[in-house]
Amino acid sequence: MKLHKLALGLLSGALLFTSCSKDDEFIPTQNRVTGKYDGGIFVLNEGAFGKSNSTVSFISSDLSTVEKGIFSGINTDKTLGDTGQSIAFSGDKAYIIVNGSNKIEVVNRYTFESIATVTGGLKNPRYMTIVNGKGYITNWGDGLDITDDYIAVLDLSSNKINSSNTISVKEGPERIVANGNKLYIAQQGGWGQGNSITIVDLDTKSSRNLIVGDIPKGLEIIGNTLFVLCEGKGSWPDPMAETAGQLVTINLATDAISSTLDFSEKKHPNHLQSDNIKLYYTVGTKVYALDPAATGLPTKELLDTSLKGVQSIYGFNVLGDRIYIGDAKDFSSEGSVYFYSTNGGYTGELKVGVSPNSFYWNN
Repeated sequence: MKLHKLALGLLSGALLFTSCSKDDEFIPTQNRVTGKYDGGIFVLNEGAFGKSNSTVSFISSDLSTVEKGIFSGINTDKTLGDTGQSIAFSGDKAYIIVNGSNKIEVVNRYTFESIATVTGGLKNPRYMTIVNGKGYITNWGDGLDITDDYIAVLDLSSNKINSSNTISVKEGPERIVANGNKLYIAQQGGWGQGNSITIVDLDTKSSRNLIVGDIPKGLEIIGNTLFVLCEGKGSWPDPMAETAGQLVTINLATDAISSTLDFSEKKHPNHLQSDNIKLYYTVGTKVYALDPAATGLPTKELLDTSLKGVQSIYGFNVLGDRIYIGDAKDFSSEGSVYFYSTNGGYTGELKVGVSPNSFYWNN
């Protein structure tokens, strides 16, 4: 049964992970209508599971101000819903995936005015990537069924999902990225016990699984390489089954594994991001930087967020020359965002909403 997936959903405040997709169609300034939120950073605040208190905060590009609750502030007759999971962008639209409410709120990314609410064809939606006018969304399905996990396909022109046009995948699909007409899906598993990447060829409608490390959590593409950060199995519930993390590289020309870097025993990395020059990941409250061509893992962290009082890194991203850290604190009151430069220097902190889990640059 998939009872473990249901339990994970109920414990989402403590166990869900963050981070954001960099899938985006950049609009040249001369071709777009700008608004209040042009430039700056969106922070998706997950809220508490079952409380329907998800929000989006907006931080100015100079980090001087923060506006909280902008979705309901602009759309006064609506609330964002239960457990904001992730955001994807296409053109002048933002697609906010709300996991607990089984919906996607579509807004203008520059004004945040509501355009549509997508509710059909979604069941525990997680992350989305966009290819040729369609959004591909990972769904866990019913927590009691290990066979119903799937990728929903959203037509961006109509904001409709055809429930008969889904792609079946293994249990617990999470992160999803695209390269050309191929999808790469991290099969983390409902309880975090998966160990593969599903590769879907949209041209041939075929798919296959590539075994990587235990619990693939992060996907980043630099050049012709897909980097897969695998957390490894923790000591709970079975200490004898614990495995260390791995960083796996996949050659996108061949879809074959080209190298694997092993973390030391009982090290469990998280939150893989890149600035297209370096890779960044976390272990506990520490952030590490890695050259993509490196043949070994760094032995010294770039920074330790605990020195500024961070309790846990719940949200993480690297945008431009800044590192953004979200601390959910007690998962019921306002969380904080901490800012660092990519050389490790601390630059400030702002309060946002409950459980800040991801950051998006509205360029």
